[in-house]
Amino acid sequence: MQEKDPVLEKNFIIFMVLVMACLFGWMWYMGKMHPPKKPAPPPATASPKAPEPAAPAPQITQPGPQALPPAAPATPLPAPGLEEKTFEVTSPLYRVIFTNRGAAPISWELLEFKDQVYYPIEVNLKWPPIKRIEKFPPRQVNLIDPAFRARPPLRAKIRVNGYEAPEGALWQTEGKDVSVKDGPTPVIFTLALAPGVSLKKIYTFYPDKYRAELKIEYSGLDPDPKQTEVDFFLNYLFEPLNRLSRINFHGPILHTGKKLVKFTIKDLDKSFYSPDPNQRALTEPVVDWAGFTDSYFLTALLSTPDAPMTASAYYAGPPEILGSKDATKEYAISIACRPGASALSHHALTELELYLGPKEKDRLEKTRNTLGLAIDYGMWAPIAIPLMYCLVYTNKVVKNFGWSIVILTIVLRMAMFPLTRKGQQSMKEMQKIQPEMAKIRKQYPNDKMKQQEEIYALQRKYKINPLGGCLPMLVQIPIFFAFYKVLLVSIELRHAPWILWIPDLSSRDPLLILPVFMGASQFLMQKLTPTASMDPTQAKMMMIMPLVFVFIMVYFPSGLLLYWTVSNLIGVGQQIYVNKTMK
Repeated sequence: MQEKDPVLEKNFIIFMVLVMACLFGWMWYMGKMHPPKKPAPPPATASPKAPEPAAPAPQITQPGPQALPPAAPATPLPAPGLEEKTFEVTSPLYRVIFTNRGAAPISWELLEFKDQVYYPIEVNLKWPPIKRIEKFPPRQVNLIDPAFRARPPLRAKIRVNGYEAPEGALWQTEGKDVSVKDGPTPVIFTLALAPGVSLKKIYTFYPDKYRAELKIEYSGLDPDPKQTEVDFFLNYLFEPLNRLSRINFHGPILHTGKKLVKFTIKDLDKSFYSPDPNQRALTEPVVDWAGFTDSYFLTALLSTPDAPMTASAYYAGPPEILGSKDATKEYAISIACRPGASALSHHALTELELYLGPKEKDRLEKTRNTLGLAIDYGMWAPIAIPLMYCLVYTNKVVKNFGWSIVILTIVLRMAMFPLTRKGQQSMKEMQKIQPEMAKIRKQYPNDKMKQQEEIYALQRKYKINPLGGCLPMLVQIPIFFAFYKVLLVSIELRHAPWILWIPDLSSRDPLLILPVFMGASQFLMQKLTPTASMDPTQAKMMMIMPLVFVFIMVYFPSGLLLYWTVSNLIGVGQQIYVNKTMK
């Protein structure tokens, strides 16, 4: 199943607007039926409180730190017979391919994650309605795009005193495949800058962690911090047609130690048109960590406390496609590191941690506490995070995230039943006084104000709150949106199967069976819900709403449709129970 679905974002927005329109339209209608008393006017001296200013966006400034003092750079000594070669580093979690050109990785595969899920048939609402998908072998998720083989991430430009090691320098290494099994395993590259002066680039890998370490050591010189800098480069491809990139944040991200900063693609595109070439990047100093993120995976460099970094993000593709809305575009982030006291005490120019792996909250926070902020639950975080933990813990028992969603939905609906029951009872009471309301409308056919006053008095007499029926919906909407966010950013639910025809709860139902079940359950619930306070035209419109919801939500993640369907079925049972007990 492909990840591309450019209409999903639009449908989600339409769904949100439609639900809110129904909810607030109902509240407005009931408000007209019994307008509240107007409050007393405020004193003349009162003045409205000025709104707080919005947080400023990242400023476009000089990309990177100030230039180092001019010096005649010395190029590395050529090593006789040295050629470019590659080798693999393999652990139970990943397989990395290194090249000695730049001493950098050109591939970083995560062995526990596939790029796609295969299902042989796909049903669509366009012609042809049934599409057969050719069998394909899912590939491992690779955090280094093959397009960047010539400019791999973690390549570095190193300047120390008067010496310079360019990005594409050939480093010496054993070049043998490495297996990471029993403990920390180093991979070492060496570069001679001059007779007696050399650099070492040392990667250290762990068998059970996505975290690695990177150290650049020196020998044969005494670095001057004012003339020493290591610049790392990361590149990233942004695909605007990817359904997740249209909903979640994809792009450069960093933490300053005090706040999380996201460089949006829109801001990066805008900065590219700056007339000053030195201001075509968005820059943030004092970086705790920096890198690129998508919905489920993170590539980040983590600084040491005494050697903060400076990160500059910018558009790195050809100018002619910058204005295209559908073209895949390349962006980059340069991370400048100056040596800290701790690194120099270990004869190192820089000591960094690396994280290239899934955005699993526990793993991220064990690596560094602030890395957990890379998981973007948005405004629904207070609800989404507890939901995610409940799903994960339930899944440890039932071993299936689909059934975990069913169980959690049942628990949530039962916990909300007292509130739901009040709303349903309120609607049922409104149905009982419908004949008396009809008499009032007939008695004052041309006096709407009198109608409202009499109906309001009638509702007070029977102690009925006409807005009580809105309470269950008001509670369900935040949970619905939080569930939606959990499905789209929680790596635990990515490609998680349910039963039979549902191979991925975070993606659409390939056979469109769940949308039909959802629509049927919504229709049944609407049929059982009292509509006494509505006129016949409004009641008919409400009966059409389930069909409208089906067409809007047809390509929504199947996990969300499963939640909505189970919630509706439980609501039907609760409505039947209330109808019987109210007789």
